[in-house]
Amino acid sequence: MHIAKLKRAWPQSSKKYSDLTGEMRATIDRSQLDVRAGLAPRMALTGTIVALVIGRIFWNAGGGGLFWIGIAGVIASYALLFAVSANWRRKSQHINNVDRIKYSFLVVQFLIGIFWSIVLIAGLESANALQISILYALGVALLSAPAFYGPASYSLSLWAPISVG
Repeated sequence: MHIAKLKRAWPQSSKKYSDLTGEMRATIDRSQLDVRAGLAPRMALTGTIVALVIGRIFWNAGGGGLFWIGIAGVIASYALLFAVSANWRRKSQHINNVDRIKYSFLVVQFLIGIFWSIVLIAGLESANALQISILYALGVALLSAPAFYGPASYSLSLWAPISVG
């Protein structure tokens, strides 16, 4: 939607983002949010399914309450991601403050990272060998997936809490 406007406005010489005009930066931001909002529902559905499967795998493992808080937090965070995405898609033409929506996406990504980190740490406490392997695979996927999330700020907001955890 904003791509055509961006192509017309983009200068032939390469400039830093900070050197661009306010209108051009807004066009870039809106374009990135359009892509983010388009991918978020699929990310939310996939993440929710993975959380439910991990929960099912650990159902009889006797995991502590912290593990289940993590699973519930992951699912709630993905629901929030879906809501932020839907809000942008519904109202993008009427929203003037794109920074607020960008911040919302960053906060939700950060929450997802925190709750997945809780799942990984708490799950290791009562896991058997197969479950430990599944948690390691999940950890590797969570650490490598942000490389495909777009701008570095979105990637780091998910990657940082998982790495620290």
